[in-house]
Amino acid sequence: MVYYFSSLFWYSTIQLFSINVEDYQEITLEPGDTLWGIAEQYGHNPIRFAQWVEENNNVDAFNLKAGQTVYIPVKKGD
Repeated sequence: MVYYFSSLFWYSTIQLFSINVEDYQEITLEPGDTLWGIAEQYGHNPIRFAQWVEENNNVDAFNLKAGQTVYIPVKKGD
């Protein structure tokens, strides 16, 4: 029974942080940029977006600086 709940938790966590990515774009962060704001600009869930950026750029979302470049997920047509 414990194993079932553990598996369910990990499956839910994976689903929570998955993001539909069709393309990537490299951006240079400007002063005042936040991952939350960038996520909203590109139509993504901010929590999932921040997780994706951290994992795919090997960065810490809380230590990003202006002038830094990162790859972000974008939907086709954005």
